[in-house]
Amino acid sequence: DSKLDALSILDQAVVRMAPDAAGAGGFEVSSGAATFSRREHIVRFDRAMHLERGGQLIDADSGEARLTPDEKQLDSIKLRGNARIAGANAAPGGLQSLTGDSMTLKYSQGGEVLQHALITGTSVLQLAGAANAAGRQITADTIDITLADDGTTPTALLAHQNVQLTFPGGRDTAS
Repeated sequence: DSKLDALSILDQAVVRMAPDAAGAGGFEVSSGAATFSRREHIVRFDRAMHLERGGQLIDADSGEARLTPDEKQLDSIKLRGNARIAGANAAPGGLQSLTGDSMTLKYSQGGEVLQHALITGTSVLQLAGAANAAGRQITADTIDITLADDGTTPTALLAHQNVQLTFPGGRDTAS
């Protein structure tokens, strides 16, 4: 659509963002349909969005990726419906997964590292445990988390309504 400066892929959309010269910032998204609005620097994904980037798998019923003004890096993602992030190889105490009805994710200036996540509607935060051990889990109606520069270590956390903390038991203690 040249009037709106937009490109729509109506079925089986696959969008790839090439990494920068240092090899960072690349990702691939597949969905049932996608619309890229150049004026807004937004790519909307409908019908089962699946994103792979830097060891993370991100899934939702639909999503909206906001790009930086030069359209070379990811700024933020809004996920709607059955949102889930799964990270690979999280260190003990690091972010292993997030799930919820909706999520808003904000990335660092380079677009590579997750800085902040707001999860609403049956929110679950899973932190990795030590080798061969279960990790800690927080469930709530809303979870607001800020992460360190590594993108996996929580530095601030707010949870609201119906909050439940689960600490795994040890050899001699119950959960």
